[in-house]
Amino acid sequence: MIETVKQLGPYSVIAPGIALPHSRPEDGVVCNCMALIKLKEPVNFGSHNDPVYIVIAFGANEKESHITALKELAESLQENEFIEDLKKATCKEEIINLFSGCDETMVKIIINHEYCDGCGTCVRVCPNEIYELVEMKSVAKHPEKCIVCRECELQCPNNAITIEE
Repeated sequence: MIETVKQLGPYSVIAPGIALPHSRPEDGVVCNCMALIKLKEPVNFGSHNDPVYIVIAFGANEKESHITALKELAESLQENEFIEDLKKATCKEEIINLFSGCDETMVKIIINHEYCDGCGTCVRVCPNEIYELVEMKSVAKHPEKCIVCRECELQCPNNAITIEE
């Protein structure tokens, strides 16, 4: 990815503050992968969209999944709400939960931390152990395990959880 940026310039800076470097199968990608970093100190790539404070890097081991992944990321990054939620995320679980909404086969678990009082009801009622309490707030650590039974949503005494399909 670094060599590609050196050769082609700052093509990966796709929006103000956001870079999306990626590699294709012919670049040596062995398995599908993604990494995201929020930079404390932004970096200049030499783009009119500098400085970059969010870098989402990914690799795909087949051409079709490479194009699909790019498309899904681009669609999400066009939504101002998604970008703002990404900027405000304070832990990896919140970021993972945001991206789980990108995959059409997964549900999106939304936890409104203004309403969550850390009672732990969601932790107790979830049959798949999706939730954990982190600093007295519920976090969906494993949204990919959700079977959409909606017990968490129905039993949350503060209506802090919303499940979107």
